[in-house]
Amino acid sequence: MKTKILVSSLLVTALLAGCSNEEYLGSNDDANKLKRPMIDFAFGVDNATTRMTGGSGIAFDGSDKVGAVLVDYDYNNPTSYYTIHEGHVGNNRFSWNGTSGKFETDGTMVKGAWLFYLQYDSKMTQSRNGVEFDLPVIQKYATDYSEIAKKDFRISPIINLEGQEDGHFDNFNLPMVSVYSYANIKMKFPEAVTVQKIVVKPTAVDLQTYAPFAKTYTVQNLEIPNAKLDQKGALETDQDVINEARVALQNNNVDGTIINYNKNTLDSDFKDVISKTTGTADQQLIALDCLDNETSSTDFQARMLIPAGVYHNISLYAYTDKGVYKYDVKNSYIEKVGNDTQEDFYLRRQHNVSLHKIDNGAVANGNAFLNMVVTKSNAELESVSETTGTVVIGQKDLVAVINGINSNDAAKIRVLGDEVVINPEVMAALTNKVQELSDVSLTFSDKVTVEGGDDETNRMTLHNVTFEGGCDVTEGYVEIGEDVQIPAGQMMTIAAANVTFAKDNVAGSDTYTGVTLGDGAVVKIAEDVTIGTITGNNGTLEIATGVKLTTTTTTNNGTDITVSGTWDSSTLTNTTTIGNEGTITVSTTGIINVKGVTGNTSTITNNGNINLAAVMTNSGSMTNNAGAKIIAGNGGTGSLTNTGNIINSGSMYCLNGTDNTINNTGIIEAKEGSRTYITTNSSATEVKTDVNTQVTRGEVKCEKRDADMTVANAAQQGYISWIVPVTTTALTAADNDKFNKVYLNGGCDLSSYTGTTIKYVVVNANATVKLAADLVEFTANANVTLNVNKKSITHLTIADDKEVSVPTGNILGAYTYEVVGVIKEFAKIDNAGTLLVGGKFYSETITDYPDSGIFASGSGNNAEAYFWNTDNYGD
Repeated sequence: MKTKILVSSLLVTALLAGCSNEEYLGSNDDANKLKRPMIDFAFGVDNATTRMTGGSGIAFDGSDKVGAVLVDYDYNNPTSYYTIHEGHVGNNRFSWNGTSGKFETDGTMVKGAWLFYLQYDSKMTQSRNGVEFDLPVIQKYATDYSEIAKKDFRISPIINLEGQEDGHFDNFNLPMVSVYSYANIKMKFPEAVTVQKIVVKPTAVDLQTYAPFAKTYTVQNLEIPNAKLDQKGALETDQDVINEARVALQNNNVDGTIINYNKNTLDSDFKDVISKTTGTADQQLIALDCLDNETSSTDFQARMLIPAGVYHNISLYAYTDKGVYKYDVKNSYIEKVGNDTQEDFYLRRQHNVSLHKIDNGAVANGNAFLNMVVTKSNAELESVSETTGTVVIGQKDLVAVINGINSNDAAKIRVLGDEVVINPEVMAALTNKVQELSDVSLTFSDKVTVEGGDDETNRMTLHNVTFEGGCDVTEGYVEIGEDVQIPAGQMMTIAAANVTFAKDNVAGSDTYTGVTLGDGAVVKIAEDVTIGTITGNNGTLEIATGVKLTTTTTTNNGTDITVSGTWDSSTLTNTTTIGNEGTITVSTTGIINVKGVTGNTSTITNNGNINLAAVMTNSGSMTNNAGAKIIAGNGGTGSLTNTGNIINSGSMYCLNGTDNTINNTGIIEAKEGSRTYITTNSSATEVKTDVNTQVTRGEVKCEKRDADMTVANAAQQGYISWIVPVTTTALTAADNDKFNKVYLNGGCDLSSYTGTTIKYVVVNANATVKLAADLVEFTANANVTLNVNKKSITHLTIADDKEVSVPTGNILGAYTYEVVGVIKEFAKIDNAGTLLVGGKFYSETITDYPDSGIFASGSGNNAEAYFWNTDNYGD
């Protein structure tokens, strides 16, 4: 080893190995695209038994991997070498081979400036923004360097590599320097204690305000010393050049001259080679997990990684079995000129720094340790000037904190890392503490994971907790009990878990601001509950019989919701996403009270009551089964606008009130035995002012011709249809006929029909049809022979490749249809097939042949059959 402080020196030897795929530079073709000569080599180590100095015995193994990125590549000028850029290309991976004692790669290296880093991370393959690494938020306790080795992140100087074909490679050591300072933490306590964890908080000069770390850092290539092997002098070896760059990198400046801690020199020359990654979050605290330490003593020592850099103050909080102690690590010996502001201090890369003598100077009062005499209560820790709560780093730690609560208070919990879980063991400890101190509760300031019991009989009751950062319920059986708070802006997210809301939070003071259901969520509302926002992405939600769920906003993208009780819903959106469909089923005992803007683009099945006291729109599918009711105006002014499909076997109607309406421009299927009483069946009055007036007609499809249905507005009747049985060859009137539109699936004589006025006819099978009254619309979806004597079809539609023939002796017109104050339609022909007139055809407002379709007759001179711009059939 070449250095005394934790350097892993890698031996580089040129090899004439073949190349195969490895990331961007993985093949000869890819290397050729870079337009650079290829270099093939592997790394060896000069002592295969250890990766750190000081006889640590920490050996390299198969999990160790070195990454290498190219930092001088310019896409616009690929053969411009050794001009360093921020960002990178490539991400070659070198894996440790214990047999050969080398780091080897199947990838391809090329001539250029390379930065090596340990450990390899595949995310540098997707990113081109430079080498990034995540700060280890939770580190494990050890008195030696074994745990540091697992979390450490190291980089090399930038190496300008030439091609091996010119004999440029000597055997040289490639140094890897840590981006961290290795903190040696030595503490002395006034009594014997067991240290459970140490929390680290960097602060501003006031010793209180957070001066946070970053969750992710990026290596700044332009600040990395460069081993310019391409420019070495005649008497220099590659190793000489690399050693100079290594000293500069490790000693934290350009020329590498800093050996001892010199504050003035550091102020002017310190080079920080890492910066907060763009877009990453702050990391206010990090911690050392000492939970496996069971030693009780007045002395304590541990080692920890802290990012190298300049600091104003580092607050250390030692959590012990006897309470929490605090020490502010600061430079107390040098004051800035002209004021009393505390002087900054530096933690240097890969330097073993004893925090009790950060400036390598004399220790206050001659102590070779941090004298831990200042204590902090849980209440004091809740202050933002401290850690904004009692820090917890794991489930075992959380149990210890609960067991240590000794007063009726709400303990505020600050969660670090992802190992903190609220599970049955935690809740058992809290239950015992609540029995001891009735007003105890936990407030989690960060998001926390909840894992329930194993089955229904071992359901875990969640109680006396507030989730200020929200929570994720990820597995097991959970019951929401007494004093559970989900405050404003937060969400309980449930996935792959079975959760029952079993506490009446309406009568109490519990707040459930938001609940999200994900894959596998099974949620039951078993007591009267108010939830501000429900987002259903998957899973199931059941409102039990006899209870009420009250919600402000519900967005159902894919949850199956069953309402057996009552649901007072303000804003509701029931919709679909890719692969999911939001469904709502109201059981026979169920009630939905629509009290806010509601929209359905998915599926609702009603077996109970839907009471509309607000605006509801349906562009999806609704089924209103026998005995079920949809009532507009029940509980307040309400309306339903349907542009989708409603199958009604129950009742639909409005209570008294001008603005209580049911409006249809979609389809309502009025099944036998149903009551379908609606307000309008078209988008606007059907009394058109000209041929271009746009009106969308809805359709009520009557299963029985005498369906119990009505459309209240006479000028917005729309389509009220009935399918004429195929066996009916002549249609005659029957009592209580409701339809104004018929579908024909075979020949039918309509000339003797004297019931309700038939305005619309659709023919779906080849047929002969006889008319005896003017029609608003006639649609031929099949070949039709039309027998008619001076009767008008105002809007004639002939489908693609179909034929409507008017035999000799028949006279058909296309004139304006009007019933004053009820309907007015102007003549129009949509012909995608053929109109064949053997008799005569007249129209007044259509002045010439339409542009589309075929218009034929018994003579090449169509003027003998077609009479445009002619009123009253020429009479």
